[in-house]
Amino acid sequence: MNKLKFTTLKQVLFYLNTKSPINSKLTVLAWFLIRLPLRTIFGWKKSKTILNSLENRKLISKMQDSAIFISRLEELSNFYEIYGEKKQELFEVPWRKNPIIIDVGAHIGVYSIKNALKFPEGKVIAIEPEKNNYNALTLNKRLNMLQNLLPYNLALSDKSGKLKLYLDELGSGQHSIIAKTDNFEEVKTKTMDDFIKDIKLKNIDLIKIDVEGAEYKVLQGAKGIIKKYYPTFVIELHPWNTPRIDKKIENLLSSYGYNLVEFKGEFIIFAYK
Repeated sequence: MNKLKFTTLKQVLFYLNTKSPINSKLTVLAWFLIRLPLRTIFGWKKSKTILNSLENRKLISKMQDSAIFISRLEELSNFYEIYGEKKQELFEVPWRKNPIIIDVGAHIGVYSIKNALKFPEGKVIAIEPEKNNYNALTLNKRLNMLQNLLPYNLALSDKSGKLKLYLDELGSGQHSIIAKTDNFEEVKTKTMDDFIKDIKLKNIDLIKIDVEGAEYKVLQGAKGIIKKYYPTFVIELHPWNTPRIDKKIENLLSSYGYNLVEFKGEFIIFAYK
């Protein structure tokens, strides 16, 4: 069993330890038991295609902090990353009492909702361009009755206007304006500077960026707010979509005097002043 299979087993064991309904847990367990021999016989991509209908099944999930989500089984890895591995928490952020957090590439809202519950007097801005993910994000916001979570249906980049968002058929968290596929949808884009000006934020504590290879473009459109607010950044890297993106990001943020911590095995950069 290779590393990826061990990772999947860890995801399943994590999920079985959540407060999720028994039917959802049994669905996840059955998926794993079917998936394991298929992966061995056919490999990742073909087995993923075979399992597509099963992975599109809806799960009702409840985390240990009582956050509730409706998602597809395919999105199990997102729960594991945020709640199991806690990858975005490898670096201790010096939080204010009522922080303002911006989640760029919010997907179905797992990171946003976790932080909106953690900081009920704070504010979380969740930005997600893909329409189905955005609909799931707004549904999960309603399920958790979060007034301090504000979702926006757009993409952030280095220019304001419109762009093609390329849709990955094998993963709802892998849509990208960088990695081209045959399918796409046109999405509205703004720079971070224009977006923050529009919504009139007076402070920003942390910006998490996870946009499948377009992280550097987001930062290029955020130079004004960097100079004004100097927020802490949590940036997930996707070097398979954008080669040497870590060096580009490091050079840009270092020029503004940021301290950088890179967890290479996790493909995450923390930047703070």
